[in-house]
Amino acid sequence: MRKMLKFIIPLVCLLALASCATVPITVYRPWNRILSDQEIQIGAVISIFVETKSTPLLGSEKLVEKRIKEKANDLLQRRGFSIRDINPEYILKITYQVIPGVEEITITNNYSSSSYEAYSKSNNFGVILAQSISTAFTQNAFLSQTTKVKRDIYTHLVSCELINQNGQLVWKYDSKTNAESIDILNVYTPLLQIAISSLPTSDEIIPRVAKLKQERFNDFVNLFIINRFYMCPALPNYIQIEESIEYDNQSSDNPQNSSWVKKSDQPALMAFIDLLETAEYAIPTSSEKKWKKPTDNKLWKNVTLMGRYRLGNNDTPVNAVIMLKGTHTSYVVSSARLVSDQEYAKLQEKYDHWVGRLKEYFDFYED
Repeated sequence: MRKMLKFIIPLVCLLALASCATVPITVYRPWNRILSDQEIQIGAVISIFVETKSTPLLGSEKLVEKRIKEKANDLLQRRGFSIRDINPEYILKITYQVIPGVEEITITNNYSSSSYEAYSKSNNFGVILAQSISTAFTQNAFLSQTTKVKRDIYTHLVSCELINQNGQLVWKYDSKTNAESIDILNVYTPLLQIAISSLPTSDEIIPRVAKLKQERFNDFVNLFIINRFYMCPALPNYIQIEESIEYDNQSSDNPQNSSWVKKSDQPALMAFIDLLETAEYAIPTSSEKKWKKPTDNKLWKNVTLMGRYRLGNNDTPVNAVIMLKGTHTSYVVSSARLVSDQEYAKLQEKYDHWVGRLKEYFDFYED
């Protein structure tokens, strides 16, 4: 009996631990370097120029350059900067390069295609459907394998340079990241956000995102969101929305409600996705008394992301909050919801305390 207990007790403990939140493994993050020679004032006028240095693809990358420019424009305007090509105070030059290679790996989770970005730009719905189904099938096969294989890998190099009216370089951001996809559009949003996060910001700007048709939520999630991995600037771990939508056996037109987002909040899906890709702060859900050491792993089993958005043509802001639960490999979205102004104000107070704690923690030098 004692021998049996010797094995049963550790097994019970392991099962108990497995059912609880844990801190995900730290995954490969882009190598980043940010240098600054002078302070940039909020509200400065900036002109954006994007250039493709070289890629393995033939022909012009003008449309990709345009997409990156649009995203940089949006992220800068969110911080309170003005974007104008006439008489700018600064020119932001963004250059990127893609270098192909091969590596041997043990297959693990990684990014899937951001095919929903192309959805709004195309009317070729048959092709979009085929690509979405192919991506989902590839993901399932990809996630189930554990063997070592050789695969194509692409190194994405991104450089951002801010140049003043005298032609002087005053701010520079460099990034290098590896991805399975040749398409930089799979990773460019968090890369640009990491870069621009070193510039000053204004909390008065509320970004606007598309409002999803509520009746199309299940289809959209199953096609473009489930099992895709996100890189959040605020976390050194991948984030995943891993739940698929189950349909009632009696009718394929009667999907069950998703457990991670309420039906009434489903039109705000693109706000939740934007928050996953651009959040600069993740707040530990633990007690503030435990915030003495922000790098303590025990703090990061569960975290919260929060942000305000305007949906579609509605000018009344909504308050988006995402709760993330740690697993051994990544964070998963346990809930994404819209909250009242009162609840958001309470979270904002905790957010401000966390930002203040980080400022104290990283204050290493005497005045």
